[in-house]
Amino acid sequence: GVYDVLCEDEIKRIFIIEMQRGNYDNLFERLQFYAYQIYNTLVQKGKHGFSSLRPIYCICVIEDKIINDDTYCRVLNLRDENNNLIGKNIEFRLIELGKFPIKQANFDQVTTDKEKLLYTMKYAHRINPKDANQIPPFFSEEWLAEAVKKLDTSKMSPDQLAMYHITMVRARTILDYEEKKRNEDRQKMRQEVKQEVKEEVKQEVLMEQQAQTIINLYKKGV
Repeated sequence: GVYDVLCEDEIKRIFIIEMQRGNYDNLFERLQFYAYQIYNTLVQKGKHGFSSLRPIYCICVIEDKIINDDTYCRVLNLRDENNNLIGKNIEFRLIELGKFPIKQANFDQVTTDKEKLLYTMKYAHRINPKDANQIPPFFSEEWLAEAVKKLDTSKMSPDQLAMYHITMVRARTILDYEEKKRNEDRQKMRQEVKQEVKEEVKQEVLMEQQAQTIINLYKKGV
């Protein structure tokens, strides 16, 4: 099977990632083939039979929508007629970006990490890094930047690689702009605090001068 990414996490769970921008024919059959091919390989390599098999998660992200409902992120697995989970080792996840309900301008509605990731996947290439009003505050979160760094470019075509570098430059520009804006805000805040302190000092000096004047007049019997 040919998929985009195959990896495992720190607890040895296996992840198969498939990205599709078209050609959705036989999509579910292909996803099953990918997952069960890996599953079969693990069974052949296993020393203790099926008991030591690691969980496999096959995640497919598509640009459009292929199922006629409003669910943009669904979980698929093996269940019986009473909806009891039967197959615990393999799980499929289908993400349809075409159904993602949050519009680009409404990034203030994004709350969860899943929504942040899907918003980034759907809209990052459309955002003008010079327009602060288009930049969501969560774009500066370290985990999103780290996720972008982990992208594997080794299997990209020249056109895909060029688009990847363009996207990376755009993302870096956005992050740099956000950092610059934060620094400017901090500098402005420091200046305002200094000005407030100066005003307070002036008021204290003035009050001390007034108090001393009153004392001097009192001593003179005025």
